[in-house]
Amino acid sequence: MLGLWAAGLGLVLAIGFGIAALQRREAATHPEATLPDGTLLVVEGLTFGPRHELRFEPEFWTALKSALPAPWHRFTGPPLRPRLTDSNDRGDRAGGLWLSRWDPVAGKFLSLDSDLRVQTVTQGGLVFDVGGSSMYGQGERAGRFVSGLVLDGRADTLRMRLSRGDWKADLAMPNPRHGEQFETWEAGLLPRTNLVKGFEMVLHGLRDHGPAKEPLWMPQFEILKEGRPAGEWFSTHWFFLDPTGNQGYRGLPESEPTWKVRILARPTSKFPFSTDQRFSLGRIRLPGPGEFLVLSPGPDWTNAGLHAVVITGPGSFGFTDGRNTMARPPGDSLIPGWTSFMSSQQWSLQWGSAEPAAHLLLGSPRSGARLMPDSQGKDLVLVARCADGSLATSSGGNNSMMSDGQVHRRMVSFSFAAGEKPQPYDLELAVSEVFTAEWLVASPLCR
Repeated sequence: MLGLWAAGLGLVLAIGFGIAALQRREAATHPEATLPDGTLLVVEGLTFGPRHELRFEPEFWTALKSALPAPWHRFTGPPLRPRLTDSNDRGDRAGGLWLSRWDPVAGKFLSLDSDLRVQTVTQGGLVFDVGGSSMYGQGERAGRFVSGLVLDGRADTLRMRLSRGDWKADLAMPNPRHGEQFETWEAGLLPRTNLVKGFEMVLHGLRDHGPAKEPLWMPQFEILKEGRPAGEWFSTHWFFLDPTGNQGYRGLPESEPTWKVRILARPTSKFPFSTDQRFSLGRIRLPGPGEFLVLSPGPDWTNAGLHAVVITGPGSFGFTDGRNTMARPPGDSLIPGWTSFMSSQQWSLQWGSAEPAAHLLLGSPRSGARLMPDSQGKDLVLVARCADGSLATSSGGNNSMMSDGQVHRRMVSFSFAAGEKPQPYDLELAVSEVFTAEWLVASPLCR
């Protein structure tokens, strides 16, 4: 029996040492660059998909080490769990880059600042900035996950440029998707009109507004209602997509002959919402500097999912568990704006702005109108109308979401334009749908 245990232990150790050696050989192929302080910036991996996972060892080996007694880990090493990021909406095949910073003197991983600039470079020399980054991991390995990569998907080698201040490094790595068969898209002729919910969205073409090696292509389009211009009712933004999974707002690699143009049009407070789309908050006076209002919900508000409304003037404000803890006019110590939503009974808010703002605390509605948008394709719009019928300018943002299983909660803040006077406004809310249109167009780089 002892011999069997010894043989089993030997097999486990052999597998462990073999995998460790394989990992060392694999790590040697990962590109790295030396930062000015002597630490190493290492590319840990490149992953694709709406949800990214980076494993530092095969999954079966992690499971095996997890089942072994802890003392055995001094021979096999501890189980290295995968590092996950949240789902993103950049396409099913969007690429993500995993970076870490290693200190060879101290023999440990260090934090990686967010001021690191990451760019991808195509075979033709076009340069694209990434979409964003977030921290991942802790303890034995941590770093920064960079999302929104625009990659030359059909190339055998991927090139990247890293920089911070005066420091710059160009790296290359094998394309893990080289040789993959991608879809073929056929471009249509322009101009072309898409009908979306009674509106005509017309794409006329693409125009370049950027320098030669850092293009900024912008779609030339218009929105019509029964043939008349209606663009002022919307705020718009766009993306370009290709069959390899790229998505970017500046353009795409020159290796893709066909791009997909996706335009999102979001109704603003100028949109002619119908009566059944509007929900009245009543006539409210915007507070002055350092002043605020907390409006308690009535039955109609509660049924619609509105728990409270906080109106702040210019300045810095703090609320903890629904009680005011700070209210001061604008000054040098103006705090940055952010919000949080604890529960329907207890909520917290920290906010600083040079303009008045309205903060809405939302939850699941009981009945009647729904003020809690139930999908990503819907927006909440604040309409502020002056006594003379004119509209005040407001913009949404600073959304925070919470969920405790069955109940979903949300806080949304709307900022009024600078210079809006502290006068009474008729405030209304409207839940609107996002208007989306797509076209397949010939790449302007492949003419």
